[in-house]
Amino acid sequence: MSPKEIAAHYEAKVFDSPAAAESAGFALTETLSPRNVWNKASAAQSLLLKLREKKEKGEVKEIGLVIEPWSVSGCYAPNDVQQPTSQVLKTPSPKGREQTL
Repeated sequence: MSPKEIAAHYEAKVFDSPAAAESAGFALTETLSPRNVWNKASAAQSLLLKLREKKEKGEVKEIGLVIEPWSVSGCYAPNDVQQPTSQVLKTPSPKGREQTL
């Protein structure tokens, strides 16, 4: 499968440049520069699997792929609602006092 076919399989948008993805509201993730066509498809698959996992968890709204002649980059559209970045967990300590993790 080609990187475009892989993107279609995962319902990802395809862009031809990082600037096009950013202008559409997508944030870029990692970029891979494979040596040949087979590795380019493998790189696209790897990037999209990571992005699909984030989409399934609800961390991102949409996923995409930037396909350039010598590289492949992942991208995603962030959710409109900000999610909390950290949580404070309080658990009882053996002495009965609360302990913050």
